[in-house]
Formats: sequence, C-alpha cells, structure tokens
Amino acid sequence: DRLNPWQVPYTLKTLQDSGRSQLVLMMLWLWTALTPLLASAGFMRSHHMLKVEFHQELRVCNAFASEATFDVVKGSDTLTGSEPLKYMQCQSFTKEFKAGDNLEFKQGNKTAGVFTVEGLPQHDAILMLLVHKSQDPGQSLSFMSHVFAPSETAQIAVIDTYNGAPVNMSITDGGSAEALVFGTVTGINPGAYDILLESKALRESSHFEAKKQECYIVVRTGWSCQGENCSYPQQVLVYPQESNARTALAGISVFVFSLFTCFW
Repeated sequence: DRLNPWQVPYTLKTLQDSGRSQLVLMMLWLWTALTPLLASAGFMRSHHMLKVEFHQELRVCNAFASEATFDVVKGSDTLTGSEPLKYMQCQSFTKEFKAGDNLEFKQGNKTAGVFTVEGLPQHDAILMLLVHKSQDPGQSLSFMSHVFAPSETAQIAVIDTYNGAPVNMSITDGGSAEALVFGTVTGINPGAYDILLESKALRESSHFEAKKQECYIVVRTGWSCQGENCSYPQQVLVYPQESNARTALAGISVFVFSLFTCFW
C-alpha cells in the first residue's frame, strides 16, 4: 500500500430512472401512512441500529529535531498526559477519533501546529502520525500521516525527515541485505532485523524484531544547519520495538507495494 492520508472518498448515488423514483416515493408514502396503524396493533417493536466498531490505534512520533517537547492535545484532553513527547519518542493512543478532530501539538502554552483528521477508514487500522521539521522556510513543522491496512505480514513504512545529503537505507537479518526506498510501505516476514543507514561518512544501525501483523515506522531522523546547537546527527527511529517476536525466517522475504509520500 502507499503512504495514505486519512481521507476517505464518498460517492453519492441517486435514482436516475423517474419510474423508479415514483415507485420509491409511493412506498415511502404507504410506509408513513401505515406505521401508526401497525404500531397501535402491536405489530411493530422498537429496535436499535447495530453500531459497527473498529479497532483503530493512533501512533504519534516526534521526529522534530529539537530539545523542545510536544503535548498532543485533542479538545480539552491532553493525550500525552504529564509526559510530553521528546525528540525520537513515540506514543500510542486508542481513543476514539472522527473526521474533523483537531490534534494540537503544543510546546508549553504555545500551539506549534495542528493536524486535522480529514477522514478515517471503515476497517481496523493503525494510524501513524509523524511530526518533523519542515524544509519549507515559511513554516517550522510538518506532518506525515499513513494508514496501515490489516495484513498477515509485518509492515514497515520507510520515511526520511533529514534535510541533508541522500543516503542508502537497507534491512538485513544478518545475511543478505535488501535496499529500502524512502516513502514506501514494505511487508516483511516476522523475525529479527537490523536497519542500516550508510554513506561514505556514515554508518548507523538499529535492531528490531518484527512481529506478525504488526506495523512499524522506520525513520531517518536528524537535522543539518549552520548555526550553533541546531544540528542533530542522523539516526534511525523504529517504532514500536518488539522484544518477543519469533526468530527470523531463513532469508529475507520483502514485498514492496505501490507507494507515495504525503505531507501535511
């Protein structure tokens, strides 16, 4: 799957045939006229609509290279509680969300940015939201969102938030290595892996264990700038980290789906 925004298209279907329209109107008129009679005769009973609920988990990660922390606020509720998100940290939330909800990212009493939920999928899903520094001089931060659809394999979304020269990222189980492409979502077998970030002057790695049906984000983080105390080294952020996954299967089986990156 691609890196998908939280947006669900809707289609309005209308009756095009005038004869069918008249038939529908007649049926509605009959139903309206007969409802009181049926109810008084005891033929109708009250009923409730069955509400379909989906398990949707929101995972928020802070890749904003700074000493500042973020409180994530929804209305009057501070989702992060008394522990705001530090750089390179993530938190998961299982609260109910709906289209139109605003998530404020606050630094103290100041709102640094707002993410608006434009739509939610009608199925179980992991909702990923990443806050990071913007490379646009006109704004300080940006958001990247993705909806993980259910899958039998483990999935990893590969994201680049660094503003410097390009590097190579790959995944290995200790044997062969497979290249990872930024902006893609990739399926892998359960097992133990290392994520490698490499260039002529750089070699960073992060170990994680992939669990069946789990969804992960793998992010190249850091920031390059000319001022004092504003540069952050390149690192690899993997979330969530699993400690009880099964041992790796022989070889790496990587399934790459169609892709695109989306910024908010």
